[in-house]
Amino acid sequence: MKFLFPVESVRGKLTRMAMTTAFVAVFAAALSMLVYDLESFRRTWVEDITAQARLVGRAAAPALSFSDGQAAADNLAMLRARPAVLESVIFDAHGKPFATYSRDARAASEFPKTPEGAGHTIADGKLSVYVPVTENGEYIGTVYISEVFPLVERAQSYAWILGAVMLVCLCLAALVSASLQGAITRPLGAITAVAREVMSRKDFGLRVNISEGGEIGTLVDALNGMLEELGHRAQALEATNRRLEDEIRVREEAEAALRLADRRKDEFLATLSHELRNPLAPMRSALDVLKLKFALEAGSERLLAI
Repeated sequence: MKFLFPVESVRGKLTRMAMTTAFVAVFAAALSMLVYDLESFRRTWVEDITAQARLVGRAAAPALSFSDGQAAADNLAMLRARPAVLESVIFDAHGKPFATYSRDARAASEFPKTPEGAGHTIADGKLSVYVPVTENGEYIGTVYISEVFPLVERAQSYAWILGAVMLVCLCLAALVSASLQGAITRPLGAITAVAREVMSRKDFGLRVNISEGGEIGTLVDALNGMLEELGHRAQALEATNRRLEDEIRVREEAEAALRLADRRKDEFLATLSHELRNPLAPMRSALDVLKLKFALEAGSERLLAI
């Protein structure tokens, strides 16, 4: 499993955590700014084109009142000053087209035939508004204006700007993270180095010689205390082993002395048996011969047997 998922260092984990946090924060902020900008852009664009439609309606009100189509067309011609305007229609009070304007001279059949309710619509990259025209509180017509609504282009350009800002912010976050990580990685590196030395050399006299506060300071104190305790236990274990070795040596020496004494006992008994049996055997034989050849008194025979 270590080959598939290599162990990541603390520095790598801290860097990944800082970069992930910075990316999420910057991305959320950028997304919020993008949404806010697009909404502000839409609202501003709608207010602007609505105000333009009101101006056209106010200028065309006399023409509508006197059914002067040419004057209404001249009023719509002022929209040439706004290149974004695609088309415009002035409807009379009966909902019929009264005057039209098109940037690309499109046919009259392509214009809306009837006005919709007051408001705006956004579709196919176009923003369209319908603004009613009134004269002395009386409805006399509706102004329709449709123009290019570059919301996608705005979003793309703003996204590029936010992307560049995000990249700069992430680079700054990486630099700040690298400069601040030393406060954590240096003490941990010292602790790791001492732990490796203790494992390889079995030297419990080593200590982590750094002064830190907080959790790292507690960890350092705990490690140094553990090493001190292990050192005391190692010394006690060595003393116990030496005592056991001395006792084993004394016991081996005692066993050797016992085996030597037992062997000498056996040798003594063998020698004694041999030395006694050799002279006593002919004496017993001689006594047996005396017993056979001579008639002994009753008392003498008992003595002879003894």
